[in-house]
Amino acid sequence: MGNIEVDVIDEVFPRPDASRVLRRALALSAVVCRGFMENQQDRSYAVGLHGRVIAWIEQAGIRDELETDELAMVLASIGTLDHQQTANATWRSEGLAVLAWALGKFPLPRHDDTVVPVEAAESVGFLEDSSAEQAALRPGSEIDVMEQHLL
Repeated sequence: MGNIEVDVIDEVFPRPDASRVLRRALALSAVVCRGFMENQQDRSYAVGLHGRVIAWIEQAGIRDELETDELAMVLASIGTLDHQQTANATWRSEGLAVLAWALGKFPLPRHDDTVVPVEAAESVGFLEDSSAEQAALRPGSEIDVMEQHLL
């Protein structure tokens, strides 16, 4: 892609501001967490955490950041997600890591390492009362270089 194409894409799909990136990272944290709950050995722990996550989503005011399928997964009772839904939820940890990196809160792992979902989620304030803190993005030039590197 040349610069002209990138400029056109940026015009049609402007970059979200830092607050929006943080809200989306928090939403992805909830989805990822819900995915990992599905295989939690301690069902009572999973059920308790599930209730806590749902309440936190409402308290944090991020329900509107969840896509329709994500919201359905998060709200689904423990033990009801199929294998593909569980995989889809947990794989969102990769997107979470990129957003957390863009916010300057999380180092991206090497390409041959996996993201540690709990660390990525904690870095953006998942399940914290103060998750609405001021957010700031890395400079656009750093994001552009990483975008080219990842693509």
